[in-house]
Amino acid sequence: MTAQHLKEILDTVRQQEDLRPLVDKDGHVLATYCNIGLDRVLGLCGIPRMTNRLTQQPLMANDMCDYMRNSFTRWTKVSGEVACARASQGILVVACRRSDTFNGHGHVAVVYPAPMQNSGSWGKDVPMLNNIGRPFKPKPPFTEEDLKNRVLKSSQCFRKEPDYYSQKI
Repeated sequence: MTAQHLKEILDTVRQQEDLRPLVDKDGHVLATYCNIGLDRVLGLCGIPRMTNRLTQQPLMANDMCDYMRNSFTRWTKVSGEVACARASQGILVVACRRSDTFNGHGHVAVVYPAPMQNSGSWGKDVPMLNNIGRPFKPKPPFTEEDLKNRVLKSSQCFRKEPDYYSQKI
């Protein structure tokens, strides 16, 4: 796959209305769909999906992180620099981080084929991610624009540095 084709897939999935965060009337986030977004990207890229064997539904983000960490034949852990370089070659790379709490949900996002950008909060250059999930603005009230999924610095998608897993080449 080329980097341009990967961008087209990521742009298409990111803009799907049903992947926007679900919020209540007070603007509190009720549900996000990063796992479903990644599942759709995997399908469009022709890469085996990460699904529950019984229900065939996409795994939750924490389980996707575990799957990639333990899948020595399909995924390999790489640095942020390598993640960016591989995405720029059209290779699928996923940023993921498990939740820090017992029943919390983690987060997954695909590395977007674009140059790394400086993160003031992390003090280094970081990959750009095709973020599907929590709103860019941290607290309600949210506008329709705030609820759009977008390409963001990894430091804007994760509070702490995520792990990056590249499709094995």
